Amino acid sequence: MRWHELIPYFFIFPALIIIFSVIIYPLLYSFSISLQEYNLLRPEKISFIGLNNYVKLFRDNLFVYSILITIYFVIVSVFIQLLLGLGIALLLNEPLRGRSLVKALLILPWALPGTIIGGMWLWIYHPDYGLINNLLRSINLLKDIEVISWLGSPLLAIHAIIITDVWRLSPFAAVLLLAGLATIPKEIIESSKLDGASSWQRFLYITLPLLKPIIILFLLIRTMFAFQIFDIVYVLTRGGPGTSTFVLMYYAWDKGFNQLNMGYAAAASYVTAIFIIIFATIYMLILRVPLRKGGK
Repeated sequence: MRWHELIPYFFIFPALIIIFSVIIYPLLYSFSISLQEYNLLRPEKISFIGLNNYVKLFRDNLFVYSILITIYFVIVSVFIQLLLGLGIALLLNEPLRGRSLVKALLILPWALPGTIIGGMWLWIYHPDYGLINNLLRSINLLKDIEVISWLGSPLLAIHAIIITDVWRLSPFAAVLLLAGLATIPKEIIESSKLDGASSWQRFLYITLPLLKPIIILFLLIRTMFAFQIFDIVYVLTRGGPGTSTFVLMYYAWDKGFNQLNMGYAAAASYVTAIFIIIFATIYMLILRVPLRKGGK
């Protein structure tokens, strides 16, 4: 091979070094930790134990509960975001006054950091001074001395987290789907109107099929990030009350940074990654959209 044929490799070599240093090496190192008894409280006992951490995980009732509550959170939160986002996108696709301002405001919840949003909703859910309870009192659904502890009940707490996540990321769905609506040729819509198709028929047989690739993209992206929910849970409930909102990432954080069991926490993180891959594969198999062909 002549020297000038090596020039392209010299250009990509720095990028390969960065990818290896920032992505590949940390993945390999963390996976090696997941195969060890790696507790910082007992550094002298760090040793290779194979898949024992993974076996212990599935024998831990709290971890199994974390899987179930995380899957519930992902399914409910993501699909509500999709439905709300689709409704908002369809509304903003119409020639309404002030549409540009609404589009700009729509980005704000999505752009705010999760910790800031968690702090905002912590006050909204406050049993004594929170907006929700005060609103319920103002319409006489609550007496003055009554309170609803939105974050103090195991049943309400997970749904409070879901509501917060939906408020935060429904705008992302709306923006993505609005961009998809803009690509639908107006000629097709006008032609269907001339053929006498109703609004519902146009949505069901034209709009929805053409949005299918965008919907899959949204489901894939949001599912991956929903499985990694941590910041809102940390600010709102710290996994409580009790362990009722111990989602997978909070479980891994608790094992790693509260109990300093790094090997066990790394194993929990890799199991979470496996669940993300499984859900992404299920979406692709169920919806079966050949993205390369534009969903046809």
